[in-house]
Amino acid sequence: MSAAFTNPVDWEKGSQDLAGANEIVLAYSERRQTLGASAISELVAGDNAQDKTLWLAMQNWLEEECTHFIDYVNGPLNSGETDFLYFTKATWQAAAGLNVSAVDGESFRRRINTEDADSYGHITTGDCRGPWVFEDLQKGFLPLKWTKGLTNMLSRDATIELSQHNYARAPNLQTYFIPYSAALIAVTDGFNASFSYDADIYPFAQGGCWDYDPRFQLAAARGRCYYKFQSNVNVALLNCELWTHAKATPYSSNTFDSNGDPAVQGFSRSTLETGALSALAGIDMGWFGSLSLPNIPTSGSHDGEWRGYEVDGVRLLMKWDFTNS
Repeated sequence: MSAAFTNPVDWEKGSQDLAGANEIVLAYSERRQTLGASAISELVAGDNAQDKTLWLAMQNWLEEECTHFIDYVNGPLNSGETDFLYFTKATWQAAAGLNVSAVDGESFRRRINTEDADSYGHITTGDCRGPWVFEDLQKGFLPLKWTKGLTNMLSRDATIELSQHNYARAPNLQTYFIPYSAALIAVTDGFNASFSYDADIYPFAQGGCWDYDPRFQLAAARGRCYYKFQSNVNVALLNCELWTHAKATPYSSNTFDSNGDPAVQGFSRSTLETGALSALAGIDMGWFGSLSLPNIPTSGSHDGEWRGYEVDGVRLLMKWDFTNS
C-alpha cells in the first residue's frame, strides 16, 4: 500500500537527504512507466547534490504529462460521458495545490536565497534548492493516480482456438416466411448452425423483425469478446475497472435490450480485481457477452424493428498503487 511522502522539512539531512530525494525520484519513475516510458534510476551516494538537472526534468515532465492522467476529482468521465476526463494543466495545478498559471514553469516556487519571498518558475542555475522545491514536486505527483489502460489490453487466449472474438449470425435473411412461427424456427436454426471468428468486433446482440403482412423476415446476430490485459509496467495496482459504452443497435425503430449481458446504455463500469497486484502478471477479464439466441421482436413494420445493443467502446481504468502518494 502507498505511504505518504516524507515532508522535506523533516528530512534528516535537509536538501542533501538521499532517502527523501529518492522518494520523489521513485514517484517520477513509477508514473513515467504507467505512460509507457522507461524507469529512472535512484540517486546514489556521491551524486552531485547541487545538480538541478533531474529536478528541472521532473518539473517539465509534470507540466507536460499531467494531461495524460485521468482527473479523479471531476471525472472519471467527461461532461458528455463520451470518454474519460483528463487533467488539464490548470485542473492538475488546482488538485495538487500548486500555483495556477498557464506560464511555463510557474506551477513551482523558486528562490535565489533562502530568505527570499516566493517567485514562480522553473528551477535554474543560481537558485537555492530548498524544501519548497521538493514540496512542490511531491504535490505535483500526488494527483497523478489513474491512467487509461495501454492499447495492448486485448489479447488472444490459448483456450480459444483462433481468436478472442467470435459471433453467430443467422444466414439467408432474405427468405420470407408465413407465419411468424415458421420464420422464428428458420432464423433460430440458422443462428444455431452459425459460428464464426472475427478479430474486429465488440460485443453486440441484434434481433430484427420485418412485417410485410402476412410474410415475415427475421434476423439474429450476436457477438462476444474475451478481454485480457497484459502490461510491461512493474507497478502495483489497487484495482482496475472495465468501462464499456453501449447503445441500442444503430437502426431505425431500435430498442435497447441487453439480452442478459452486462451492458447498460451509456457508460458502465465493473471492478475487475482489487488488492495490490502487478500488471505484469496479467489481468484476465473473461468473456463479455454470450452466444445465445438474441431476443427477436414479435412484430415490426415494413421498415423493420430491431432489439439489442452494441458496445462501441471499451476502456480500462487503471488505479495505481504507487509507493508514495
